[in-house]
Amino acid sequence: IHIWNSIIRAFSQSSSLPLEAVFNYNRMVAASFSPDKYTFSFVLKACTRAGLVQKCKEGHASIMKRGFSADVIVQTNMLRAYAGNSLIQCCRELFDEMPRGDVVCWNAMLACCSQAGLHEETLQTYAEMLDAGVAIDEFTLVSLLSSCAHVGALELGEQIDWFARRNGFLDNIYIGNALIDMYAKCGCIEGASHVLEGMQHRDAYTWNTLIVGLGTHGCGDKAIAVFQQMRAAGFKPNSITFLGVFCGCSHQGLVKEGEEYFMRMSTEFCLQPDIKHYGCMVDLYGRAGELQKAFEMA
Repeated sequence: IHIWNSIIRAFSQSSSLPLEAVFNYNRMVAASFSPDKYTFSFVLKACTRAGLVQKCKEGHASIMKRGFSADVIVQTNMLRAYAGNSLIQCCRELFDEMPRGDVVCWNAMLACCSQAGLHEETLQTYAEMLDAGVAIDEFTLVSLLSSCAHVGALELGEQIDWFARRNGFLDNIYIGNALIDMYAKCGCIEGASHVLEGMQHRDAYTWNTLIVGLGTHGCGDKAIAVFQQMRAAGFKPNSITFLGVFCGCSHQGLVKEGEEYFMRMSTEFCLQPDIKHYGCMVDLYGRAGELQKAFEMA
């Protein structure tokens, strides 16, 4: 069984051959090997990657038939499979049958709702989680912050920030990035900057999230300042970084700065502008009343 699981797992992680995982599962069963909870977890992952809705449901039936329906690992993977195929009602029905004391189950449901864009339901599920007395962890926070960002729940986001700092979760780069994104999308740029300053570990996404947030809210000069900090910290900007800078320059009327960074994008960083970058530059010139330049850029 270990060899079969290794083969199925390898194909389930493939972006081009997930169907091979299902094929080898069928071969394994035909050869009279009994799948275990890990087998089903890998098969469900493959079905999600391949978008096999019916196979997910058949997998659920097999799980129940073989007595794995109460296993937390299998249940959470079944939740992710349904969520990955946008079967949110199936997620809710399955979740309602699951034990309510395990944080893994709650986190899986929160992630399902958040990733499906059901942000109000994510926050409602979180309230139910608190009522059930389940202790939250860093995975809980990431899903919550994503939903807070989308619905503008700044007050709850601030509470999560306080909780994260008090419990040492700010060392987790994913939570730090999610906090910056939440503050930026809620329009609290000061909060986003404060989080970045307190993070010990950062990546390009960290810097880009703040730069885009600053640019979106018209803080072009601050976006450029953070861009310079990003470079001083040894990080290379990408196309998203420049979108944030151009957007900020456009909103603040920084024509010369926008032109400078547009030129640097290709000459210094070897990045080719795409339609979004050109659109920002057209907007920059249009807002500044330089219609000839806007026409030439378009």
